[in-house]
Amino acid sequence: MLKQTQQKTKPGWLERAAGNNPLLVQALGLTVVIVGATSLISALWVSVIVAVHLIICEVLAAAALKKVPEWLRIAIYFALGLVIVTPAAYWLDRSGSTSMVVLRIFTPLLAVNTITVARCERYAVYQTVPKALKDGVANALGFTAVALVVGFVRELLGAGTLMGRSIMTVHIRGFLMPFGGFLLLGVMAAGLKFILQLTGQQEAEEAMELVPEDRVERLEKKQQLIEQEEAPPAPEPEEPEQEEEADYTPPKPIPVDQILGDLDGIDLDPDIVRGAALIRGEKLSMEELEHLLDELSDN
Repeated sequence: MLKQTQQKTKPGWLERAAGNNPLLVQALGLTVVIVGATSLISALWVSVIVAVHLIICEVLAAAALKKVPEWLRIAIYFALGLVIVTPAAYWLDRSGSTSMVVLRIFTPLLAVNTITVARCERYAVYQTVPKALKDGVANALGFTAVALVVGFVRELLGAGTLMGRSIMTVHIRGFLMPFGGFLLLGVMAAGLKFILQLTGQQEAEEAMELVPEDRVERLEKKQQLIEQEEAPPAPEPEEPEQEEEADYTPPKPIPVDQILGDLDGIDLDPDIVRGAALIRGEKLSMEELEHLLDELSDN
């Protein structure tokens, strides 16, 4: 069952970028866009930093970090993030752009974004380098597309500008606030879900692999073990009831000598003595012995 689902929903470039979008579907890195993408330029900067960080970390995780403990892998992702973010933060400080003040403050936090950690630990560390590279590029494209749209809309509606040039005289300052970015992401997520339903890609969105392909076999085995444990034990075949046999021991013949003993010296009727002498050495049943004793007592 798991293999069939995996084959049917194996994502391509479009499905990874749209149907498995890190922002709108997986809900990863929302803070990065909500705080950082307040204009088209800032959204582009955020997208470039996140994309470079994500692709490098995914390729490294697939190539060299599979046997490294999880806590150490995460520390390596953060260290690489600092190496990538530091030059960008330095350039922004040197530029002195007043429109990038928020981004200059927020840039160091891009080194610890959740998109990189989640995609590396959920997927890349279990895959080959080509698959990890493909996943990194696809997720970076999906993130960049959403971030640029959010930055464009927030700058246009919130500040009335585009790339720093005044376009509109009427603008809504609320779009530049964090709740404005959150509102835009919610609308875009609902719109993407509606489009996926219309195009028949809803199943692909719901079944996107957060579990790597090469772990499907282990999941199947685990599922089989669980089913076996939950299955009720097979009833044992009932053995036919055997009637209890009565404890019956047939009477053993009793030697007459043990009962009559030595008749010498006993004054008995001659016929009785002769009868006793005839049966001496014989073995009688209990019934025969009782009959004989009755006759002796009557005489």
